Amino acid sequence: MYVAASRLCGLSAHVCLDMGDYDSAATHARTARACAEAAGHEGMPAWVCAVTSLIAYWTGRYEQAARLAQAGRHQRVGGTIGARLASLEARALAIAGDRAGAVAALADAERSREAVPGHDEAPGVFALPAGKQFAYVGTSYLAVGGREHVRRAVASANTAIRLYRSAEDDDQSVGDLFAAHVDLARGHLLLGDLDGTEAMLGFVLESTPERMSASIVRRLTALGRELSGPQYGGAAQAAYLRERLQHRAVLAASPAARLPELPT
Repeated sequence: MYVAASRLCGLSAHVCLDMGDYDSAATHARTARACAEAAGHEGMPAWVCAVTSLIAYWTGRYEQAARLAQAGRHQRVGGTIGARLASLEARALAIAGDRAGAVAALADAERSREAVPGHDEAPGVFALPAGKQFAYVGTSYLAVGGREHVRRAVASANTAIRLYRSAEDDDQSVGDLFAAHVDLARGHLLLGDLDGTEAMLGFVLESTPERMSASIVRRLTALGRELSGPQYGGAAQAAYLRERLQHRAVLAASPAARLPELPT
């Protein structure tokens, strides 16, 4: 019963994250950890570290997000949680400016994935699909920067999309598909390909706004700001895309929107 309660509280934390309610997410995460510890469960405390790392990441505390992921990695547990924690650490370190640490953590995530025997104890959000791991790789490489890393990010995001589109219905995630498409769009933008950026954004901009989580709204807003950069010289295509992104972000952030997808 304690394990079930821990998982239910963990799911509640994810829903609150999805809505952008980080204080409530933290409360549910603390309860999930307490229930897992009361049950003596080995895997859930590590999984809760991933949730608290996400909370820190989406509240702008990137170094703390990395430390929380590292703390979870110190626990000896099976399944894909090691790959998840290493991926979260890599993304946080990349945003924080620790490029070498981010690349090393990505390598750790890949090794953890290869070492996983069998299946995770619980499916769904408690496991890390390969597609989601590739999505994290793409986001991390974009943050590391540099033309070669951007190319790797584009390749990883494409792989994430391919894996999710070929997965069983229960393993597909619209939220992760959104994230991978936004990363692809940003990758094309950094490579100077506005046409590619517009093409990759089509999947997101043509979807209904109520399907977009708080994290996707933030990604769209950030990409819109990048399109305002002086390097685009007021190009009509950049201005058009920026307006579309801003409009979609406003619609998705509306209180009327219901956000069923899990945070990325």
